[in-house]
Amino acid sequence: MSTSQRLLKLTALATISIVGIGYSAWWLYKTVKEHGYKKTIRYVWEGDYYTPEDREAFDVLKEVEAKVSIQASLIDLVKKSLERSKLNSIDSDQSSTAAVITRKENWSIAHLPSNLEKDITKLSHTLDKLASRVDSVALRGSNVGEIRSKKKTTVKYYSEINGC
Repeated sequence: MSTSQRLLKLTALATISIVGIGYSAWWLYKTVKEHGYKKTIRYVWEGDYYTPEDREAFDVLKEVEAKVSIQASLIDLVKKSLERSKLNSIDSDQSSTAAVITRKENWSIAHLPSNLEKDITKLSHTLDKLASRVDSVALRGSNVGEIRSKKKTTVKYYSEINGC
């Protein structure tokens, strides 16, 4: 191997090293600017910006948001089923007890295949459980502000879906 080939290989190796160091320095600067020194050191050392308690809180809130979005689609299905059943029910101008019972029976028969009442009960129970999961997230640890902010956005999303 000639001297010029060795020099070319060393130059290539030096260039790659400088680019790698430059990228690492840029990443470190960006991460410190975004998360601060403590979180950056925690990320480099442990692979996560947050303490285990904080990570657990964020994971619970993320899980609740995912489950609430699933429940939102179920709420839409229940609303559509309810509207369809209203359209299919028989309206009567009679106010007698027999007419009211007949309308109620017709309405119930229209819901029989989908068990609307059971669906609404299950949906309500699931949403209550999700709300209690959000309430159970403790505001402690080193990232109280971020957890509080995430909790507020989760509650806001839950309220929009739940129609509160």
